[in-house]
Amino acid sequence: MVEVTSSDWSLATAITLLFVHVSRIIHGPLPSIIVVTSLLALQFSVVLFGSEAADSTVVSCLPDRFFFGQDVILATTRDNELFQATNEGWKHLVPPSGWTEIKVVTPDTFYVLVADERSIYQSSDGGDSWHLVGLLPIGIDGAEDTDLYPSPVSELLFLSVASPTGLGGGIWKSSDNGASWTPVLGDLRFDYGGAVTFSPDFIHDGIAFTVLSTSHITTGVWKTTDWGSTWHTVNNGLPVDNWLGNQRWVSLSPHYHHTGFALVGVQGGFPEDASGIYATSNGATSWQIHAATSLPYQPIVFSPNFENDSTILVGGFNVLYLSEDVLQILTIVWNGDPQTWGIRKTGAFSEGMQDVVEEGRSYLPLVINNSESSLEFWLVASGEGYQKQCFLRKSIDNGVSWIGIDIP
Repeated sequence: MVEVTSSDWSLATAITLLFVHVSRIIHGPLPSIIVVTSLLALQFSVVLFGSEAADSTVVSCLPDRFFFGQDVILATTRDNELFQATNEGWKHLVPPSGWTEIKVVTPDTFYVLVADERSIYQSSDGGDSWHLVGLLPIGIDGAEDTDLYPSPVSELLFLSVASPTGLGGGIWKSSDNGASWTPVLGDLRFDYGGAVTFSPDFIHDGIAFTVLSTSHITTGVWKTTDWGSTWHTVNNGLPVDNWLGNQRWVSLSPHYHHTGFALVGVQGGFPEDASGIYATSNGATSWQIHAATSLPYQPIVFSPNFENDSTILVGGFNVLYLSEDVLQILTIVWNGDPQTWGIRKTGAFSEGMQDVVEEGRSYLPLVINNSESSLEFWLVASGEGYQKQCFLRKSIDNGVSWIGIDIP
């Protein structure tokens, strides 16, 4: 791996910090300030955000082919070869041919979806072997998109289906590892199912969230408290009537099970000032706007130590933002089409069964130890030039500099 460094690094950092300070003075204690580091600071983007290292591996640009967790890091090359980061280096895994997305439940339990075959495969030994466990439901012919969400409960799976012209849109549930399916949310004709996000204590509390939309108009946030059997809307405080349907995610704090803190993105519609990121601190009984902005946001990833460090990564329009004060200030840490990202505590990978909780397109571990720890940011983003190529990067200084990762 090659680290991106420059003698101008300190100057670029000083400019960034200056603009943060000036913005605070000018704007005062507004509920949200987006600190765009301006054209001057962006002149140093090669220093701050990195350039393509000559020996960095070109990887896939598809988010569903990556996983960033505390004890599992999975990355896929441009040729669809899957690798896992270990304490000894990169390990080559061989899932079934034609796989299109991978999900992780524990360090030992992985699932892959083979969309062309409508097949679901499971590994119970960390990707060393795979066996067919189920098929996609018959009633989703014509679906635009399908996403698999295995829950922390054994053999309990959810499927999110986007079906603008066909049948089967919404959320489906399987209690037998995909052998059979039941539609549980949506009219199954024109609905777009969103990401299914599980409570960190889902095994015991049965809580999960999703966002459902119809013809690109969002019907709001839906919640289950009985492991997905029934769902109800939790839209108190959300501008549902003005909410366009391209934001279909809810992100839960890794400490949600005892803080009730979650975030959801709302974009579009009228009035424009209704757009932004909304927060709840009571388990979605009510929502309040937390960061007012009309900019589009991608799913939020919480630090595993969020309760202590308040650190969040959130994707914007061709940039990645860092917040260390729960979205009061957003600072650009990557400029250039981020695809997917994650956060883990710095340190060796540990073995053993530890639940993994969904956070939109990325994943976070169930946090048991709340002690202070330095963080690693992982990022897949495209490089420079007209031909889109993606590279894997890591930062160990909260996004100030990035390391290009080589996968042998």
